[in-house]
Amino acid sequence: MAMTRQSAGEGALLVISLAALGVVVGALTVALDFAVDGAAAVFGTCGWLGWLLPVAGFAAFGAYRALRLDFSWSTAQVMEAVRDGRPVPAPLAPAIIVGTSLTVLCGGSVGKEAAALQMGAAASEPFRRFLPGRLSRLLPPAALAAALGAMLDAPLAGAVFSFEALRRRPQSAADVFAPVVTALVAWGVTEAAGVRFLVAAPLALDAAALGVAGGAALA
Repeated sequence: MAMTRQSAGEGALLVISLAALGVVVGALTVALDFAVDGAAAVFGTCGWLGWLLPVAGFAAFGAYRALRLDFSWSTAQVMEAVRDGRPVPAPLAPAIIVGTSLTVLCGGSVGKEAAALQMGAAASEPFRRFLPGRLSRLLPPAALAAALGAMLDAPLAGAVFSFEALRRRPQSAADVFAPVVTALVAWGVTEAAGVRFLVAAPLALDAAALGVAGGAALA
């Protein structure tokens, strides 16, 4: 009986953590979109900002240093850390928004998708402290699914992507449940905020094909 109660309590805590993580990733995705689109709009009317691109690079480096982050963090390193179960520093989330926005402000070419993946993985770190190890490992892949799913307006594709990109097969129902829940919640947040990253597409879009394509691109 005690074991059953403990399992039920951990299950409830997992669901709450996944939902809360989805809200946070969704909100950060909206913030990233507003910041990057705003920066692009400013550059569109002030093309001379292109001359300040080196300054933007130094400013982004300064932001990383201020947050005590290694400037070498990349999408590939983040994915490797998640795959190996290593922590991704939480301050990387605001740093990636600042760095990406500064780059776009001065005419640099960067995509939102890679930034969203780094941001999502970083956002999962604080939540891992509230769950036992066997459950906390579910959060970073779920955050990746949420970030990409919200960005592509296709949460189920984001869930599939988390398996393909990390080269993992689901070992239990929880492995499937976690990214789907978090991706749907994050997508709901972006929908509520009225953010549209791509031309609207039905959820019946071939999510598996899109996820496999995304995973293959990082292979």
